[in-house]
Amino acid sequence: MALVTILVAFCSIVYELLLAQCLAIVWGNTVVRYSLTIGLYLFSLGMGALVFAYRGKEHSLSLFLQIEAALTGLGILLPFIVLGADQALRLGFLKLGVAHSSWLLWLPSWILMHSVILIIGLLSGAELPILMDLARNDGGEKAAHRILGIDYLGTFLGAIAFPLFIYDRLGIVAGAALTGGLNAVAAFLVLRRFRAYATVSRYCFFGGACLLSLAFVLGEQELRHLLVEFLFG
Repeated sequence: MALVTILVAFCSIVYELLLAQCLAIVWGNTVVRYSLTIGLYLFSLGMGALVFAYRGKEHSLSLFLQIEAALTGLGILLPFIVLGADQALRLGFLKLGVAHSSWLLWLPSWILMHSVILIIGLLSGAELPILMDLARNDGGEKAAHRILGIDYLGTFLGAIAFPLFIYDRLGIVAGAALTGGLNAVAAFLVLRRFRAYATVSRYCFFGGACLLSLAFVLGEQELRHLLVEFLFG
């Protein structure tokens, strides 16, 4: 489960940084956006862990696969959900006659973008407790503590990879797609480890998500051009 832990921790921190960068693009003031995103994300990670604790552990593997499915979809489409929906909301309210200076123009967009932070944080927050429980069942408390240490390693790798490779070389569209694909890979590894949970529908979903992620990475220039054209005309 070490590789799965590295992958989900890597994806979690990259989503946080991608969201912060999206907010900085729309709202400016990079320091404020990154600080607010980090604060909300850490809060939602804690809430996600608490939600898992109250839900119970009897269906933890099924819950983990559901979380990976949700994060895969959200990750691949993240720039379009956040930036595209923001612009669509603004254009819609302008057509309704809302003034540029009115709070009605920016409030729905602000709520949407920060809600995405909370949703992804809640989902990511439940991943680590599930993985620690799986490790504890296999190898006791020492194995669970190793998973915690490996999670920090994955977070470190993601924090390094984002500025040096993902954002710098790939950009937001391809970077988000690649990260969503890595969540799908993590789910594949879990399905191979726990074959009782491996169904045709799950293999098809995560396999299709990997192909979609690859298509987004390869078609990054066209997709980025469409997004920029929609955002800025």
